[in-house]
Amino acid sequence: MDTFLLIIIITLVMICAVLLLALTYIITTLRSVQIKEFDWARKIIIVQQSRIEAHNNDLDDSSNSKSGSNSREIRDKETGRQLEIVKQADEAKLRVEKKSLRERFKISFTHPELLSKRFSSLFLVQIYLPEMKDRALENIRREFKKQRALTYTRKSDLSREKNYRLTLFSPEITFSQPVIKKLDQSVNVAHFLAKPNDSCHPGLHHVILSISDSETNSEYESISFSVQVTDFAFDHVSRPMLSGIMSIALGVGSLTMFTLSLLEQIDKTFGLAAGAASITLVGVIYMRFQSLYQTPKITNTP
Repeated sequence: MDTFLLIIIITLVMICAVLLLALTYIITTLRSVQIKEFDWARKIIIVQQSRIEAHNNDLDDSSNSKSGSNSREIRDKETGRQLEIVKQADEAKLRVEKKSLRERFKISFTHPELLSKRFSSLFLVQIYLPEMKDRALENIRREFKKQRALTYTRKSDLSREKNYRLTLFSPEITFSQPVIKKLDQSVNVAHFLAKPNDSCHPGLHHVILSISDSETNSEYESISFSVQVTDFAFDHVSRPMLSGIMSIALGVGSLTMFTLSLLEQIDKTFGLAAGAASITLVGVIYMRFQSLYQTPKITNTP
């Protein structure tokens, strides 16, 4: 059995290694394609410039046989058309460069479905590229395991290779210190611990995730979400529920003591044993109900 599990683990490791190699190859291929696009745009600009120069030379040669004003007008129109083509090529190159250099991150933040007073809870913040969504989900499964958790995701305009300060804040919940992260990975992870204050009332509370520049403190992102706080006495039994159960138990105990005291008083007054007193009391109650809810008899009338 252990050998079989070892074979399965080795197989999974090999599959992950193959997938990682494939992903590396795809990224390398995409970047080589972008470089080729840049070279192609550069070649277009060079060709267009050479065409403009050659055409201008042709116009200069033909200007000797034509009037100067007509040749100048034709040359200006042709030059304007060629410059427009060059401008369009430059704009296309600029769009390709911006698309390759700017990669939009996604932000996800995960927390337990319920936060309990007197207990610390984990908050997981991830800033990742869209193609790394599966890895981000794997991080959530590894951190929270079988615990029920809520995850929120949104797009972001954060830039790569820049330091950001991540801060969580809520008036009734104490969070761990802010985290400074440099977005130099495809998946950037930050962990926070949260603990409701003793004065925190159970219910819905709002939390703010703030992402700011680590040097200038300029805020880039501010995200608001809600968490549910409860007050567990132990395990999954809340304090209000425990108080209700204890109140019911005390009420039942009080009723039992009252009944026993009543039977004892009957025993002292009429000289009956507790069992006989109980039977007498039940009989009296039964006869009373019979008299109140007696079924009327049917009579025959001529």
